[in-house]
Amino acid sequence: MNTLSISALFALLGLCACAATGLLRAPLRRLAPDIPNERSAHSDIVPRGGGLAIWLACGCGMVILWLGEILPLAVALGFLGATGLATFSGLLDDLAERGIKPEIRLLFHLLAVAWGMGWLGGLDSLQIGLWHWQWGWVEQVILALILVWIINLTNFMDGLNGLAASESLFVMLAAALLAWLAGDATSMLLALLFACAIAGFLPWNIGRAKIFLGDAGAYFLGASIALLSLFSARNGSVSPWCWMILFSVFLADSAVALLRRMTGSLTAWKEPHRTHACQHLSRRWQSHGRVALALAAVNLCALLPLALLAWHLPHWSAAIGIATLAAAMALAAWLGSGAERIHPQTPAP
Repeated sequence: MNTLSISALFALLGLCACAATGLLRAPLRRLAPDIPNERSAHSDIVPRGGGLAIWLACGCGMVILWLGEILPLAVALGFLGATGLATFSGLLDDLAERGIKPEIRLLFHLLAVAWGMGWLGGLDSLQIGLWHWQWGWVEQVILALILVWIINLTNFMDGLNGLAASESLFVMLAAALLAWLAGDATSMLLALLFACAIAGFLPWNIGRAKIFLGDAGAYFLGASIALLSLFSARNGSVSPWCWMILFSVFLADSAVALLRRMTGSLTAWKEPHRTHACQHLSRRWQSHGRVALALAAVNLCALLPLALLAWHLPHWSAAIGIATLAAAMALAAWLGSGAERIHPQTPAP
């Protein structure tokens, strides 16, 4: 397959994701309706689970790239199996009236990470300044738990129209740029494949959402980012520190909210809430779109340049990544992430 045919394939898959999302609306409205309650940011019944269309488009794309001898079989199996397990757990949650037990979801996500690491491998080392930290089995276990956390935090942050999808789109496009600069064609193609499928879904989810990602879509996006960060780091093209910078807004907001809430209850990770910084902002501004635009501005004006700097200066990448995450966590805490506040209850469009 040449560059033109791959570009046409990605464009077609984006259109297929868009069409599949539209086709899923009617059945999901019957099978997985999101009925507004006191925690909802919407006032109408909206079907959830639309992110399933993204997985279907990406799955077709990976199979075609494998058949075209562009994507190695082990890589295709690793991504398809792991993202499939994560997506299936979310679909079960979307279809069940009260969702599935958190312990069952966690089991699915552990299996997804184990499958992905089994086919893709773990990390051999991590560069911190001039020092290369060689990793053993203990570090691999810690890495697996971090990947499980990444799968879940995208779902934690999926509370506003278009936010999780647009953030994932930015992360994938930025990762594709860094992989291209490093000459890692496989990571770049995977990132662009995910980005095109997400872009196909977004028109249905921005503004007044006609369909939600649902847990199926949120877990798929989290698993895709987790696996691609592992794969590109193994290839030496995009370091974990660069991924930390690109995803620092979601990492910081979810971490601060969880830590603050767990000071009151150790089981807070199981309990639904609406106390993320971005949710406080949406109620203060009475708009989901303004929050998404503000995040896009932060991503493009601050996080992308910092990730490029960290990529260009690998010896300083750890310091840049940690400083960026610390600043993002401080901002999230200042905006009240994890704190209960009284806001107007008018649903934001």
